[in-house]
Amino acid sequence: MHSKLILFVIIFLVSGFFYLHTVNPFEITISLYKDYTYTFPVTVIIFAGFIIGIVLMVFNSFIVDIKRAVMDFKAGRKVKARDNFERKFRKGSLALAKGDAKGAVKVLEDAYLSDAEDPELRKELVMKLARACSAEDKFVRATEVLENMMRKTGDDIELLFVLVDVSISSGEVARQERYLREIIRLDGSNVRALSTLIEIMVMDGNFKEAVNLQRTIVSNLPKPRKGGKQSVIDDENNRLVGLLFDASTVALDAGDQPLAVTYSEQALSIDKGFIPAHFMLGDIDIKNGKLDEAVRRWEKAYSSTKSPFFLMRIEDIHLGRTKPDEALAIYTAALKDAPGSVELRLLLARLHLRLEMIDLAIDDLEALAMEGHESFYRRVLLSEAYQRRNQTDKATELLQSAIALDSDLTPPFTCSKCGFSRSEWFGRCPDCASWNSCSVSSSSPKDAGHISLALGAPGGGFRASRGALGAGTPQKRGIA
Repeated sequence: MHSKLILFVIIFLVSGFFYLHTVNPFEITISLYKDYTYTFPVTVIIFAGFIIGIVLMVFNSFIVDIKRAVMDFKAGRKVKARDNFERKFRKGSLALAKGDAKGAVKVLEDAYLSDAEDPELRKELVMKLARACSAEDKFVRATEVLENMMRKTGDDIELLFVLVDVSISSGEVARQERYLREIIRLDGSNVRALSTLIEIMVMDGNFKEAVNLQRTIVSNLPKPRKGGKQSVIDDENNRLVGLLFDASTVALDAGDQPLAVTYSEQALSIDKGFIPAHFMLGDIDIKNGKLDEAVRRWEKAYSSTKSPFFLMRIEDIHLGRTKPDEALAIYTAALKDAPGSVELRLLLARLHLRLEMIDLAIDDLEALAMEGHESFYRRVLLSEAYQRRNQTDKATELLQSAIALDSDLTPPFTCSKCGFSRSEWFGRCPDCASWNSCSVSSSSPKDAGHISLALGAPGGGFRASRGALGAGTPQKRGIA
């Protein structure tokens, strides 16, 4: 049908040409140059122009078709390349997710070298390739592909975080710090970058900068809505308090008492109940011979926190100054405010034993039992009292009944570094991460709350180490 239509058009044009040529026999003479002239019939000129126009139109259509074919070919190649790229990307991602880092590197490297153009997908590919290379300890290659991508895309926080992860895996702390500082330059309130940099500063012992970085985190936290939760703010403030106390400890170890006092007071301005800072300030007073100032400070701390540790420290000061009446008076006053406190009554019985007031100690401890306040620690103290009365059988019986509280007879295990306690052996302390620090404790795990109240020798007192008071290691106190 198409061919017949073309034939009809050709016949129509030829017929039209002869008809017009017959009706219009006129001729036109064209002079191209002197002595060079050409004479053409009008119809020939008209039809020549028409034919030339048709030829040009067909030629243009042909060129357009060629260009379209080339573009379609290129587009097809791009689609094919993209499909191939995506297939390899998915395959490599799956291998990485399954833990096959070696297989992931091989497939993702192949995809990385392809010419598929998709900025977002290529960025994802680069990050996965870097992680796979890092898992295979190919840290140089991981850093190379990430930095090459950074040159193309400019500063990118996601890529910088992957560079941080690679630096952590390779143990390059200086490079890790550089990338973190770059992230903070781009986003000064980025909590993840700030927190990670704080860890580095703590490891380096640079608590001053660690504190400043944590202050930045706290200052950028959004204020909670009315009635909303404040747990995030509390957590970050607790981290700041811990870092301030670590900074105070470092300053004191370096002999800079004024700076230690400043950091401790800053910690207490955030958390008035932070016991380690109260103890540090009191210990500094004692070191400087200001015993009365230490007593006043800890009395004030006890009134606000109700922590018996302060009474025990004050007790030691009074006994050290041979003032037993004042030591007894602090517990008498405390029991007036809290007459039902079993812990205070145990501490008073403990003081009676330290002062060799055996009958009063036994009366105190037997009264607790009569009231139904039974505990491992009460029996230990009572056993000690009978032992000092030379009633060995009674003392032995009490100790055996105390041990019977732990039916499996398993002794508790305690970390010699931080005092962490539980009823089963551990190779590495879950609290302070110290290796090979597990030892057998003489206290009951069921009465762990009273471990720090151990009696000790008749003349001995309570000594709160920094670990026992929660100072711990920088990793524990400074970084949550």
